[in-house]
Amino acid sequence: MSGRKRTPLFCVITRKDTIEGMLSSDVEVDGFDGEKKILHTLRRSRFSGQVGLIALNGVALAGLNVVDIAKLSKIIGITVIAVTRKAPSRSMMEDAIRKHCKSDANAAEAKIMALRSAGTFHKAEGFYVCSSAPVNEIKRLVVPAAAGLRIAHMAARACSTGESAGRL
Repeated sequence: MSGRKRTPLFCVITRKDTIEGMLSSDVEVDGFDGEKKILHTLRRSRFSGQVGLIALNGVALAGLNVVDIAKLSKIIGITVIAVTRKAPSRSMMEDAIRKHCKSDANAAEAKIMALRSAGTFHKAEGFYVCSSAPVNEIKRLVVPAAAGLRIAHMAARACSTGESAGRL
């Protein structure tokens, strides 16, 4: 499982309607370093004490680099939310993980357990969302989370391909 490609990871720090800053790093495509990279990127930044919410575009970064949002929330001590436009299919993701990690059953199981620990996706504000926050709090978090994610997605896409495109 060595020699993987890497892809940009962008974090957008916002306060209400204002972008306070941006952070960048990279993650392995289909790798295992998503949580570690998010933690390291935030902890080394001048914004580390100001972050009150981590929003992810889905529970996986860079393909199948699954982030255990419950574990990440517990480690960093703040709410983590995963937002998608389309209803996610856990069974399809689990099948993709098993297929990709067919030579390493332990790796597949670790990713699947992280995927399952995310909990249930709920429809809110036109998105599908799962979070370490209580269900009744999710609706309040979606709109600000989606705005920051859109900017981060555009920046990562521009760095990867030379041009931003697409929706969150």
